[in-house]
Amino acid sequence: MQVQRIDTTAPPTAGNAMVYGLPEKHLAFTIQAIRKERVPGPYHQYGEKLLGLDGIPHQNEVKWQIGDIAMQESRGIDYDHLYRVKPRGKFHIDWERFTRQGWIIPFDGKGAASPKSDFYRVTGPEEEVLYTDLSVRRFVGKETKTVYERVWRDSIYARVPREKTETVKKTKQQKASEAASFIFMIREKRFELISGMGDYYPDGKALQAALDEMQRLEKQYIALFKGKTFRDTLTYTIRLTPRKVHLEEPGMLFRFSEEKGVLEAGKQEGAPVWLDITLREDPGRLRRLVSRETKGVDSSLFYYRLPVESLLELKYGDQVIARKYLEIDQFGPVFRMPAEFLNRSGFIRFPADDQQP
Repeated sequence: MQVQRIDTTAPPTAGNAMVYGLPEKHLAFTIQAIRKERVPGPYHQYGEKLLGLDGIPHQNEVKWQIGDIAMQESRGIDYDHLYRVKPRGKFHIDWERFTRQGWIIPFDGKGAASPKSDFYRVTGPEEEVLYTDLSVRRFVGKETKTVYERVWRDSIYARVPREKTETVKKTKQQKASEAASFIFMIREKRFELISGMGDYYPDGKALQAALDEMQRLEKQYIALFKGKTFRDTLTYTIRLTPRKVHLEEPGMLFRFSEEKGVLEAGKQEGAPVWLDITLREDPGRLRRLVSRETKGVDSSLFYYRLPVESLLELKYGDQVIARKYLEIDQFGPVFRMPAEFLNRSGFIRFPADDQQP
């Protein structure tokens, strides 16, 4: 059996051979961004004057914060480390067992494209009708005014007054005053029910149902002055394959803005969220421990790679917002392993009557 590293820049060569690749760790970060939006009510400018409310928003306010962050790992093929195996004799390789153990991954001839990061378009509640019940009274009223008409009397025109009633639209301040009066009326009726001072006093479930409905109506009408608050969670997926450059300096995973939420790393706004990777083991030390196995020109040795334990930290400013220990394959040293060991382990099985090279 002969094992050779494949030069991916050279054209493929024909021949009876199998190809395998060393494993490579891929990461997928799932970030939940919590959005809180306050939308002012239609009567927000009259809330303090008519109801004595403080802290009323007079324009849309959007605030974002980072919620849960989850990291998922998966293994793929490192196409910079492909090897060709030319067999001699009859033997069998249990590729499934190789994959589970994380030694090597079979090459299937298909290079799976790395999926792009997912960034979803943000839509706000401004596309919906937020306030439909603005008053318990009509939005129009009747107005009577005096008009003068010219009437022919006694051979002359006389200017005669006449009352005329017209339907006019109420001003926003008038509608706000009616809504405030309705709120105080609800509170008055609720007090009468609780204190027993009303003409009718329900009991049991009927009393509770009446109080709940009054509470709902009051909350609905106060929202006309205080506005409404919407809270939702948007999920973003960012994928990354760790490289050695990430060991030299932290890599920017995404940007975050309290006004716009999660942004792509290439944006010029928001604060960066960095991925900092620190090795917990020295790959050079591991390589020196088995340096004897990597020397020589024995072409029957299999190549494999030992993963290195690493610490991954996501940092937002000076704050660590996520941390995880993980073994990363591509940071580990490449070794060579005798085929006899593979045969004894069951990864590669040679027939008893075959002679090894």
